[in-house]
Amino acid sequence: MNTFRWIAARKQLSPRAFKDELNSQIWFSPLIYALFSVLLAALTLFLDYYCKVGEKVPSFFSINMDLTNTLVSTIMPGILSITTFTFNLMLVVFTSFAAQFSPRVLKNFASSKSTQRILGIFIGSFLYTLFVFLFLNSSQVDGYFAIPFVTTALSVFSAGTFVYFINHSVKWLQVNHMTQSMKTASIKAIKTTIREELEIHRTQSSHSEQFSFPEGEKKPVCIQTSGYIQTVNYSQLIHCAKEHNLVIKMEREVGDYVLSGTVLFYYWHRDSTEQDEMDCTAFHQYIHVGKSQTDIQDTTYIITKFVEMAVKSLGNDDFKTAVNSIHQISDILREICEASQFSSYLVDDSGVIRMVIPDKKFEDFLYDGFANIRHYARRNIIITMELLKTLGNLAEAIGPAFYDDIWEFAVYISKGFEEEYLFVQDKKYFLHILYDLAISTKKEEQYEQIAKQMKE
Repeated sequence: MNTFRWIAARKQLSPRAFKDELNSQIWFSPLIYALFSVLLAALTLFLDYYCKVGEKVPSFFSINMDLTNTLVSTIMPGILSITTFTFNLMLVVFTSFAAQFSPRVLKNFASSKSTQRILGIFIGSFLYTLFVFLFLNSSQVDGYFAIPFVTTALSVFSAGTFVYFINHSVKWLQVNHMTQSMKTASIKAIKTTIREELEIHRTQSSHSEQFSFPEGEKKPVCIQTSGYIQTVNYSQLIHCAKEHNLVIKMEREVGDYVLSGTVLFYYWHRDSTEQDEMDCTAFHQYIHVGKSQTDIQDTTYIITKFVEMAVKSLGNDDFKTAVNSIHQISDILREICEASQFSSYLVDDSGVIRMVIPDKKFEDFLYDGFANIRHYARRNIIITMELLKTLGNLAEAIGPAFYDDIWEFAVYISKGFEEEYLFVQDKKYFLHILYDLAISTKKEEQYEQIAKQMKE
Protein backbone atom coordinates (compact mmCIF):
# COMPACT_ATOMS: atom_id res chain seq x y z
CA MET A 1 0.00 0.00 0.00
CA ASN A 2 2.82 2.43 0.87
CA THR A 3 4.47 1.74 -2.49
CA PHE A 4 1.30 2.62 -4.39
CA ARG A 5 0.88 5.79 -2.31
CA TRP A 6 4.49 6.72 -3.06
CA ILE A 7 3.92 6.29 -6.80
CA ALA A 8 0.61 8.16 -6.72
CA ALA A 9 2.19 11.10 -4.89
CA ARG A 10 4.77 11.49 -7.67
CA LYS A 11 2.55 11.39 -10.72
CA GLN A 12 3.10 15.11 -11.23
CA LEU A 13 6.90 14.81 -11.36
CA SER A 14 8.69 15.32 -14.65
CA PRO A 15 10.12 12.14 -16.22
CA ARG A 16 13.64 13.15 -15.16
CA ALA A 17 12.59 13.94 -11.59
CA PHE A 18 10.58 10.72 -11.33
CA LYS A 19 13.54 8.68 -12.57
CA ASP A 20 15.86 10.33 -10.06
CA GLU A 21 13.38 9.75 -7.26
CA LEU A 22 13.01 6.12 -8.29
CA ASN A 23 16.77 5.58 -8.40
CA SER A 24 17.17 7.04 -4.92
CA GLN A 25 14.75 4.44 -3.49
CA ILE A 26 16.82 1.51 -2.30
CA TRP A 27 13.89 -0.91 -2.63
CA PHE A 28 13.26 -0.46 -6.36
CA SER A 29 16.05 -2.55 -7.90
CA PRO A 30 15.70 -5.37 -5.31
CA LEU A 31 11.98 -5.46 -6.15
CA ILE A 32 12.78 -6.02 -9.84
CA TYR A 33 15.24 -8.79 -8.97
CA ALA A 34 12.70 -10.36 -6.60
CA LEU A 35 10.09 -10.52 -9.36
CA PHE A 36 12.66 -12.00 -11.72
CA SER A 37 13.59 -14.63 -9.12
CA VAL A 38 9.94 -15.71 -8.84
CA LEU A 39 9.75 -16.12 -12.61
CA LEU A 40 13.03 -18.06 -12.61
CA ALA A 41 11.73 -20.34 -9.85
CA ALA A 42 8.56 -20.95 -11.84
CA LEU A 43 10.62 -21.75 -14.95
CA THR A 44 12.91 -24.25 -13.22
CA LEU A 45 9.96 -25.94 -11.51
CA PHE A 46 8.24 -26.18 -14.87
CA LEU A 47 11.35 -27.70 -16.50
CA ASP A 48 11.82 -30.32 -13.80
CA TYR A 49 8.18 -31.21 -13.02
CA TYR A 50 6.45 -30.90 -16.37
CA CYS A 51 9.21 -31.20 -18.95
CA LYS A 52 11.08 -33.71 -16.71
CA VAL A 53 14.48 -32.58 -18.00
CA GLY A 54 16.13 -34.43 -15.09
CA GLU A 55 15.02 -37.75 -16.60
CA LYS A 56 16.11 -36.82 -20.13
CA VAL A 57 19.68 -35.66 -19.43
CA PRO A 58 22.53 -38.18 -18.87
CA SER A 59 22.44 -39.81 -15.45
CA PHE A 60 25.64 -37.97 -14.49
CA PHE A 61 23.67 -34.67 -14.49
CA SER A 62 20.49 -36.04 -12.91
CA ILE A 63 20.23 -35.51 -9.14
CA ASN A 64 17.84 -37.35 -6.83
CA MET A 65 15.37 -35.78 -4.46
CA ASP A 66 17.42 -36.17 -1.26
CA LEU A 67 20.51 -34.49 -2.64
CA THR A 68 18.45 -31.70 -4.25
CA ASN A 69 16.62 -31.07 -0.98
CA THR A 70 19.89 -31.03 0.99
CA LEU A 71 21.49 -28.68 -1.53
CA VAL A 72 18.63 -26.16 -1.52
CA SER A 73 18.09 -26.29 2.26
CA THR A 74 21.82 -25.71 2.86
CA ILE A 75 22.30 -22.88 0.36
CA MET A 76 19.17 -20.96 1.35
CA PRO A 77 20.30 -19.97 4.90
CA GLY A 78 23.80 -19.30 3.57
CA ILE A 79 22.48 -16.73 1.10
CA LEU A 80 20.31 -15.22 3.84
CA SER A 81 23.39 -14.87 6.07
CA ILE A 82 25.32 -13.12 3.28
CA THR A 83 22.37 -10.79 2.68
CA THR A 84 22.16 -9.93 6.39
CA PHE A 85 25.90 -9.27 6.56
CA THR A 86 25.65 -7.07 3.47
CA PHE A 87 22.96 -4.92 5.07
CA ASN A 88 25.10 -4.60 8.21
CA LEU A 89 28.06 -3.55 6.10
CA MET A 90 25.92 -0.97 4.33
CA LEU A 91 24.90 0.50 7.69
CA VAL A 92 28.59 0.78 8.63
CA VAL A 93 29.32 2.57 5.36
CA PHE A 94 26.36 4.92 5.87
CA THR A 95 27.48 5.74 9.41
CA SER A 96 31.04 6.43 8.22
CA PHE A 97 29.82 8.69 5.43
CA ALA A 98 27.53 10.69 7.70
CA ALA A 99 30.12 11.11 10.44
CA GLN A 100 33.25 11.69 8.39
CA PHE A 101 31.95 13.48 5.30
CA SER A 102 28.34 14.61 4.95
CA PRO A 103 24.87 13.05 5.27
CA ARG A 104 24.19 14.43 1.79
CA VAL A 105 26.54 11.92 0.16
CA LEU A 106 24.53 8.93 1.42
CA LYS A 107 22.14 9.30 -1.49
CA ASN A 108 25.00 8.92 -3.98
CA PHE A 109 26.03 5.60 -2.44
CA ALA A 110 22.47 4.31 -1.99
CA SER A 111 21.43 5.28 -5.52
CA SER A 112 24.56 3.75 -7.04
CA LYS A 113 23.59 1.08 -9.57
CA SER A 114 26.20 -1.27 -8.14
CA THR A 115 24.79 -0.99 -4.61
CA GLN A 116 21.22 -1.60 -5.68
CA ARG A 117 22.09 -4.47 -8.04
CA ILE A 118 24.10 -6.22 -5.34
CA LEU A 119 21.19 -6.08 -2.91
CA GLY A 120 18.88 -7.21 -5.68
CA ILE A 121 21.05 -10.25 -6.44
CA PHE A 122 21.15 -11.35 -2.80
CA ILE A 123 17.43 -10.90 -2.20
CA GLY A 124 16.54 -12.50 -5.52
CA SER A 125 18.77 -15.51 -4.84
CA PHE A 126 17.27 -16.02 -1.40
CA LEU A 127 13.70 -15.78 -2.69
CA TYR A 128 14.48 -18.22 -5.50
CA THR A 129 15.80 -20.88 -3.11
CA LEU A 130 12.88 -20.24 -0.74
CA PHE A 131 10.23 -20.77 -3.42
CA VAL A 132 11.99 -23.81 -4.87
CA PHE A 133 12.37 -25.38 -1.42
CA LEU A 134 8.67 -24.76 -0.78
CA PHE A 135 7.57 -26.68 -3.87
CA LEU A 136 10.05 -29.57 -3.82
CA ASN A 137 8.12 -32.84 -4.03
CA SER A 138 9.68 -36.30 -4.24
CA SER A 139 6.57 -37.93 -5.66
CA GLN A 140 6.59 -35.92 -8.87
CA VAL A 141 9.82 -36.93 -10.63
CA ASP A 142 12.70 -39.37 -10.26
CA GLY A 143 15.51 -36.92 -11.01
CA TYR A 144 16.15 -33.18 -10.97
CA PHE A 145 18.39 -31.09 -13.20
CA ALA A 146 17.20 -27.46 -13.56
CA ILE A 147 16.60 -26.80 -9.84
CA PRO A 148 19.99 -28.00 -8.47
CA PHE A 149 21.89 -26.54 -11.42
CA VAL A 150 20.34 -23.04 -11.09
CA THR A 151 20.60 -23.14 -7.27
CA THR A 152 24.30 -23.98 -7.44
CA ALA A 153 24.90 -21.28 -10.07
CA LEU A 154 23.11 -18.66 -7.97
CA SER A 155 25.11 -19.58 -4.85
CA VAL A 156 28.40 -19.21 -6.76
CA PHE A 157 27.18 -15.94 -8.27
CA SER A 158 26.12 -14.65 -4.84
CA ALA A 159 29.53 -15.47 -3.37
CA GLY A 160 31.24 -13.57 -6.18
CA THR A 161 28.83 -10.67 -5.74
CA PHE A 162 29.65 -10.54 -2.03
CA VAL A 163 33.35 -10.18 -2.80
CA TYR A 164 32.51 -7.46 -5.33
CA PHE A 165 30.40 -5.64 -2.73
CA ILE A 166 33.31 -5.61 -0.25
CA ASN A 167 35.50 -4.10 -2.97
CA HIS A 168 32.77 -1.64 -3.95
CA SER A 169 32.36 -0.43 -0.35
CA VAL A 170 36.09 -0.09 0.22
CA LYS A 171 36.47 1.94 -3.00
CA TRP A 172 33.62 4.23 -2.01
CA LEU A 173 35.29 4.91 1.33
CA GLN A 174 38.34 6.15 -0.54
CA VAL A 175 38.01 9.92 -0.82
CA ASN A 176 39.36 10.27 -4.36
CA HIS A 177 37.02 7.64 -5.77
CA MET A 178 34.02 8.96 -3.86
CA THR A 179 34.49 12.60 -4.84
CA GLN A 180 35.23 11.65 -8.45
CA SER A 181 32.03 9.59 -8.65
CA MET A 182 30.04 12.42 -7.06
CA LYS A 183 31.56 14.98 -9.42
CA THR A 184 30.77 12.86 -12.48
CA ALA A 185 27.12 12.57 -11.41
CA SER A 186 27.03 16.28 -10.54
CA ILE A 187 28.41 17.40 -13.90
CA LYS A 188 25.89 15.18 -15.67
CA ALA A 189 23.07 16.83 -13.69
CA ILE A 190 24.45 20.30 -14.42
CA LYS A 191 24.67 19.63 -18.14
CA THR A 192 21.09 18.41 -18.19
CA THR A 193 19.78 21.31 -16.10
CA ILE A 194 21.66 24.15 -17.78
CA ARG A 195 22.24 23.02 -21.36
CA GLU A 196 19.13 20.97 -22.03
CA GLU A 197 16.55 22.79 -19.89
CA LEU A 198 17.70 26.42 -19.64
CA GLU A 199 20.17 27.27 -22.39
CA ILE A 200 17.79 26.27 -25.18
CA HIS A 201 15.50 29.07 -23.94
CA ARG A 202 18.09 31.66 -22.94
CA THR A 203 18.56 34.72 -25.13
CA GLN A 204 21.67 34.93 -27.26
CA SER A 205 22.11 38.57 -26.26
CA SER A 206 21.28 40.43 -23.08
CA HIS A 207 17.89 42.14 -22.78
CA SER A 208 18.67 43.65 -19.41
CA GLU A 209 18.70 47.24 -20.74
CA GLN A 210 15.88 47.32 -23.25
CA PHE A 211 13.38 44.87 -21.75
CA SER A 212 10.56 46.20 -19.60
CA PHE A 213 7.54 44.40 -18.29
CA PRO A 214 4.18 45.07 -19.94
CA GLU A 215 1.90 47.75 -18.58
CA GLY A 216 -0.97 46.63 -16.48
CA GLU A 217 -1.50 44.87 -13.20
CA LYS A 218 0.84 42.04 -12.30
CA LYS A 219 -0.91 38.97 -11.00
CA PRO A 220 0.62 36.58 -8.46
CA VAL A 221 0.78 32.80 -8.47
CA CYS A 222 1.29 31.43 -4.95
CA ILE A 223 2.68 28.18 -3.59
CA GLN A 224 0.04 25.75 -2.38
CA THR A 225 2.20 23.73 0.04
CA SER A 226 5.27 24.51 2.12
CA GLY A 227 8.57 22.88 1.18
CA TYR A 228 11.58 23.10 -1.10
CA ILE A 229 11.20 23.91 -4.78
CA GLN A 230 12.67 20.76 -6.33
CA THR A 231 11.98 21.08 -10.05
CA VAL A 232 10.57 23.60 -12.49
CA ASN A 233 9.51 22.47 -15.95
CA TYR A 234 10.75 25.56 -17.81
CA SER A 235 9.81 24.33 -21.27
CA GLN A 236 6.20 23.64 -20.37
CA LEU A 237 5.92 26.86 -18.37
CA ILE A 238 7.23 28.90 -21.31
CA HIS A 239 4.90 27.05 -23.67
CA CYS A 240 1.98 27.88 -21.37
CA ALA A 241 3.06 31.53 -21.24
CA LYS A 242 3.25 31.66 -25.04
CA GLU A 243 -0.15 30.02 -25.41
CA HIS A 244 -1.76 32.69 -23.18
CA ASN A 245 0.56 35.52 -24.32
CA LEU A 246 2.10 36.11 -20.89
CA VAL A 247 5.36 37.28 -19.38
CA ILE A 248 6.41 35.54 -16.15
CA LYS A 249 8.79 36.91 -13.52
CA MET A 250 10.00 34.20 -11.14
CA GLU A 251 10.40 35.39 -7.56
CA ARG A 252 11.85 32.11 -6.26
CA GLU A 253 14.34 29.65 -7.67
CA VAL A 254 14.95 25.93 -7.43
CA GLY A 255 16.27 25.04 -3.98
CA ASP A 256 14.43 27.82 -2.10
CA TYR A 257 12.29 26.91 0.88
CA VAL A 258 8.83 28.39 0.48
CA LEU A 259 5.81 28.60 2.74
CA SER A 260 2.26 27.97 1.66
CA GLY A 261 0.90 31.22 0.25
CA THR A 262 4.31 32.57 -0.75
CA VAL A 263 4.37 34.23 -4.18
CA LEU A 264 6.20 31.97 -6.63
CA PHE A 265 5.99 34.31 -9.61
CA TYR A 266 4.05 37.18 -11.12
CA TYR A 267 2.66 37.26 -14.61
CA TRP A 268 1.57 39.99 -17.01
CA HIS A 269 -0.56 39.86 -20.15
CA ARG A 270 1.41 41.19 -23.10
CA ASP A 271 -1.80 42.37 -24.68
CA SER A 272 -3.33 45.09 -22.52
CA THR A 273 -6.82 44.09 -23.67
CA GLU A 274 -6.42 40.65 -22.07
CA GLN A 275 -6.44 41.15 -18.33
CA ASP A 276 -8.45 38.15 -17.17
CA GLU A 277 -6.99 36.11 -14.33
CA MET A 278 -5.88 32.63 -15.22
CA ASP A 279 -6.52 29.38 -13.42
CA CYS A 280 -3.37 28.96 -11.29
CA THR A 281 -3.64 25.17 -11.35
CA ALA A 282 -2.38 25.38 -14.93
CA PHE A 283 0.94 26.61 -13.51
CA HIS A 284 1.23 24.43 -10.42
CA GLN A 285 1.56 21.25 -12.46
CA TYR A 286 4.90 22.48 -13.83
CA ILE A 287 6.48 23.15 -10.41
CA HIS A 288 7.15 20.46 -7.82
CA VAL A 289 7.59 21.28 -4.15
CA GLY A 290 8.95 18.55 -1.87
CA LYS A 291 10.10 17.96 1.68
CA SER A 292 13.83 18.09 0.95
CA GLN A 293 16.34 19.58 -1.47
CA THR A 294 17.47 17.49 -4.41
CA ASP A 295 20.27 17.79 -6.95
CA ILE A 296 17.99 17.32 -9.97
CA GLN A 297 18.00 21.03 -10.91
CA ASP A 298 19.55 22.66 -7.86
CA THR A 299 23.11 23.54 -8.87
CA THR A 300 23.80 25.25 -5.55
CA TYR A 301 22.84 22.10 -3.66
CA ILE A 302 25.23 20.08 -5.84
CA ILE A 303 28.08 22.39 -4.86
CA THR A 304 27.00 22.38 -1.19
CA LYS A 305 27.68 18.63 -0.86
CA PHE A 306 31.36 19.20 -1.67
CA VAL A 307 31.48 22.29 0.55
CA GLU A 308 30.20 20.28 3.51
CA MET A 309 32.84 17.61 2.89
CA ALA A 310 35.57 20.25 2.84
CA VAL A 311 34.34 22.00 5.99
CA LYS A 312 33.89 18.75 7.89
CA SER A 313 37.35 17.60 6.81
CA LEU A 314 38.83 20.82 8.17
CA GLY A 315 37.16 20.09 11.50
CA ASN A 316 38.64 16.58 11.48
CA ASP A 317 42.10 17.87 10.49
CA ASP A 318 41.83 15.92 7.24
CA PHE A 319 43.81 18.22 4.97
CA LYS A 320 43.83 16.03 1.84
CA THR A 321 40.06 15.54 1.77
CA ALA A 322 39.50 19.29 2.09
CA VAL A 323 41.90 19.99 -0.76
CA ASN A 324 40.33 17.28 -2.90
CA SER A 325 36.86 18.77 -2.33
CA ILE A 326 38.12 22.23 -3.30
CA HIS A 327 39.49 20.83 -6.56
CA GLN A 328 36.20 19.12 -7.38
CA ILE A 329 34.28 22.33 -6.71
CA SER A 330 36.56 24.21 -9.11
CA ASP A 331 35.88 21.65 -11.84
CA ILE A 332 32.12 21.99 -11.29
CA LEU A 333 32.42 25.79 -11.51
CA ARG A 334 34.36 25.43 -14.75
CA GLU A 335 31.58 23.25 -16.15
CA ILE A 336 28.95 25.83 -15.13
CA CYS A 337 30.90 28.55 -16.94
CA GLU A 338 31.15 26.49 -20.10
CA ALA A 339 27.47 25.54 -20.04
CA SER A 340 25.76 28.79 -19.06
CA GLN A 341 25.39 32.24 -20.57
CA PHE A 342 24.22 33.60 -17.18
CA SER A 343 21.20 35.30 -18.72
CA SER A 344 18.00 35.86 -16.74
CA TYR A 345 15.79 35.98 -19.81
CA LEU A 346 14.13 32.91 -21.30
CA VAL A 347 12.44 33.06 -24.68
CA ASP A 348 9.98 30.89 -26.58
CA ASP A 349 10.65 29.30 -29.96
CA SER A 350 9.81 32.62 -31.65
CA GLY A 351 12.45 34.52 -29.70
CA VAL A 352 9.94 36.40 -27.54
CA ILE A 353 10.82 36.83 -23.87
CA ARG A 354 8.39 34.79 -21.81
CA MET A 355 10.15 34.35 -18.47
CA VAL A 356 12.57 36.27 -16.28
CA ILE A 357 14.31 34.13 -13.68
CA PRO A 358 16.33 35.30 -10.65
CA ASP A 359 19.63 36.79 -11.77
CA LYS A 360 22.47 34.49 -10.75
CA LYS A 361 25.94 35.26 -12.04
CA PHE A 362 29.24 33.44 -11.87
CA GLU A 363 30.26 35.43 -8.80
CA ASP A 364 27.28 33.93 -6.96
CA PHE A 365 28.35 30.38 -7.78
CA LEU A 366 31.90 31.31 -6.76
CA TYR A 367 30.59 32.49 -3.40
CA ASP A 368 28.47 29.35 -2.97
CA GLY A 369 31.50 27.18 -3.66
CA PHE A 370 34.24 28.80 -1.58
CA ALA A 371 32.80 31.28 0.93
CA ASN A 372 32.09 28.72 3.67
CA ILE A 373 35.47 27.08 3.18
CA ARG A 374 37.16 30.49 3.38
CA HIS A 375 35.36 31.20 6.65
CA TYR A 376 36.45 27.96 8.32
CA ALA A 377 39.98 28.29 6.90
CA ARG A 378 40.48 31.90 7.98
CA ARG A 379 43.18 30.72 10.42
CA ASN A 380 44.57 27.99 8.17
CA ILE A 381 47.11 29.47 5.80
CA ILE A 382 47.65 26.22 3.89
CA ILE A 383 43.99 25.85 2.91
CA THR A 384 43.74 29.58 2.19
CA MET A 385 46.68 29.35 -0.21
CA GLU A 386 45.11 26.27 -1.81
CA LEU A 387 41.96 28.30 -2.43
CA LEU A 388 44.02 30.99 -4.16
CA LYS A 389 45.84 28.38 -6.27
CA THR A 390 42.50 26.90 -7.28
CA LEU A 391 41.21 30.33 -8.30
CA GLY A 392 44.32 30.76 -10.44
CA ASN A 393 43.73 27.44 -12.18
CA LEU A 394 40.08 28.36 -12.68
CA ALA A 395 41.01 31.70 -14.21
CA GLU A 396 43.29 30.00 -16.74
CA ALA A 397 40.59 27.46 -17.60
CA ILE A 398 37.55 29.72 -18.13
CA GLY A 399 39.08 32.81 -19.71
CA PRO A 400 39.03 36.63 -19.43
CA ALA A 401 35.24 37.03 -19.12
CA PHE A 402 35.41 36.03 -15.45
CA TYR A 403 38.74 37.58 -14.42
CA ASP A 404 37.11 40.40 -12.44
CA ASP A 405 34.89 38.03 -10.45
CA ILE A 406 37.80 35.71 -9.64
CA TRP A 407 40.12 38.53 -8.58
CA GLU A 408 37.48 40.19 -6.39
CA PHE A 409 36.87 36.89 -4.65
CA ALA A 410 40.61 36.39 -4.18
CA VAL A 411 40.78 39.80 -2.51
CA TYR A 412 37.84 38.78 -0.33
CA ILE A 413 39.75 35.64 0.73
CA SER A 414 42.95 37.60 1.38
CA LYS A 415 41.28 40.27 3.51
CA GLY A 416 39.29 37.68 5.42
CA PHE A 417 42.37 35.81 6.62
CA GLU A 418 43.29 36.60 10.21
CA GLU A 419 46.78 37.99 9.80
CA GLU A 420 47.94 37.29 13.35
CA TYR A 421 48.30 33.69 12.17
CA LEU A 422 50.45 34.76 9.22
CA PHE A 423 54.21 34.48 9.82
CA VAL A 424 57.10 35.68 7.66
CA GLN A 425 57.52 32.49 5.65
CA ASP A 426 53.77 32.11 5.27
CA LYS A 427 53.49 35.67 4.01
CA LYS A 428 56.19 35.02 1.41
CA TYR A 429 54.35 32.04 -0.13
CA PHE A 430 50.98 33.75 0.28
CA LEU A 431 52.06 36.81 -1.71
CA HIS A 432 53.75 34.62 -4.33
CA ILE A 433 50.54 32.70 -4.98
CA LEU A 434 48.49 35.91 -4.99
CA TYR A 435 50.94 37.41 -7.49
CA ASP A 436 50.55 34.43 -9.83
CA LEU A 437 46.79 34.89 -9.63
CA ALA A 438 47.16 38.61 -10.38
CA ILE A 439 49.22 37.75 -13.47
CA SER A 440 46.59 35.22 -14.62
CA THR A 441 43.75 37.74 -14.17
CA LYS A 442 45.78 40.79 -15.32
CA LYS A 443 45.40 42.58 -11.98
CA GLU A 444 49.03 43.48 -11.25
CA GLU A 445 48.24 47.01 -10.05
CA GLN A 446 45.66 45.82 -7.57
CA TYR A 447 48.11 43.21 -6.34
CA GLU A 448 50.71 45.87 -5.58
CA GLN A 449 48.25 47.68 -3.35
CA ILE A 450 47.39 44.52 -1.38
CA ALA A 451 51.07 43.51 -1.08
CA LYS A 452 51.96 46.98 0.20
CA GLN A 453 49.27 46.80 2.87
CA MET A 454 50.38 43.36 4.04
CA LYS A 455 54.04 44.38 4.26
CA GLU A 456 53.33 47.44 6.35
